[in-house]
Amino acid sequence: MGDEDDWVTQDEFAGMLLKYANPDIINSDYKARLDDPDARIYFHDFKKFTRATNYAEEIMVALKLYTRFAGGEAKKRDLRRAVIAATATPDDPDGVELSWDIIDVLFQVFDVDGDGTLDIAELYNTLSSRNRY
Repeated sequence: MGDEDDWVTQDEFAGMLLKYANPDIINSDYKARLDDPDARIYFHDFKKFTRATNYAEEIMVALKLYTRFAGGEAKKRDLRRAVIAATATPDDPDGVELSWDIIDVLFQVFDVDGDGTLDIAELYNTLSSRNRY
């Protein structure tokens, strides 16, 4: 059995994310924001995401730098670039490249007002909280 056989739905992945989110900011409406709740998130992509959460602070610094001239509004490409830059190491100079499926779910969950940008503070809280447990 390979990684392509191991997956969770976007809805299940979003549910895992929300275990660490502030319930006052992110509510149960996230399910209505998912484009395709039954679409698959493959295990190899989930592993990359989990690895990236170890760099939550670095990702937020990079994201703030990338969005500085855009009024602080983080778009999908900004988040992807920030994760790559923040997770690059001498042993892995390419960093972690999150799949567009993961990026899409992050935006569908953490773009609560539907303007196409992330709630950066809540994303940081969620990413950093995952590493505390």
